[in-house]
Amino acid sequence: MGSILVVDNEKSLCGLLTIVLEKEGHEVMTANSGDVAVRLVRDNAFDLVITDIRMPRSNGIDVLESVNRISPNTPVVMMTAYSSAETAVEAMKKGAYDYIAKPFKVEDLQLIVKNAVEKKRLFDENLHLKTALRDKGQVSGIVG
Repeated sequence: MGSILVVDNEKSLCGLLTIVLEKEGHEVMTANSGDVAVRLVRDNAFDLVITDIRMPRSNGIDVLESVNRISPNTPVVMMTAYSSAETAVEAMKKGAYDYIAKPFKVEDLQLIVKNAVEKKRLFDENLHLKTALRDKGQVSGIVG
């Protein structure tokens, strides 16, 4: 399946999401702050990052912006208990893959995760195929 980073200052939610996502076959790492999350994104390749928006010090928008800089093709799903249209619009404008309000149904999150990981897999596969074709001299001018 996929490699997922879950970022939330609530350790219990990180634990719950780890159990749910690992049961689906994903590898899960967690971070309890945005700063730790950014370090993990720098050091690891993730298929998806799921982050809370409101956290002490470095918030989820900071995480989103860092992921977009470090690994621009990694989808980021934003979570928040303080759902508002403004927050959702800001997150989506800054490149979030999706946005989910807490509390959420596990099934809803599972569907978002499935679609996001599949999108990342297809992107990586496409890039790999383009690179292979370019290396064989069959395609020119490919932008990766």
